[in-house]
Amino acid sequence: MVVTVPSRDPPTLFERNLRHNRLATLYAYWEERRAGLPLPPQNSVDAVGLATWRENLAIVQVREGKNFTYRFYGIGFKEAFGVDMAGLDVMTLPPEQASVLRQEYRMVAQTGKPHWRSYTAWFENRMQTWERLCLPLADKSGKVSMILVCAYQVH
Repeated sequence: MVVTVPSRDPPTLFERNLRHNRLATLYAYWEERRAGLPLPPQNSVDAVGLATWRENLAIVQVREGKNFTYRFYGIGFKEAFGVDMAGLDVMTLPPEQASVLRQEYRMVAQTGKPHWRSYTAWFENRMQTWERLCLPLADKSGKVSMILVCAYQVH
């Protein structure tokens, strides 16, 4: 599947922040699925459609009380961070990391807006910089039910 970044004159500030090409194409995929709706329905995305990003993709389920469980955790994350979070709650991570991620997921769940950030941290005894994108998906009632999280290491 080939997804192109929609051409806008000029691109939005959000789109200009997406420096990593794979994040830009995921955002374009999300926009296509949104099809003019406030959010794309969660059933509008599937494993085949997300295959391009699978290694560096996590799918986070939004649960009652704004708790968050990793439904899918790509092998690229497992290898980079040395942990498999599939089936686990975000709060099982070390407290500082869990706090940052929970806050980020809460913001996406509450606002229904995509979120982008670039961050630098120590992983496996070396400093790494990553670019990260969180994209909300809606259930049948239009409420955020899942969040696509994709990140790539940048140099």
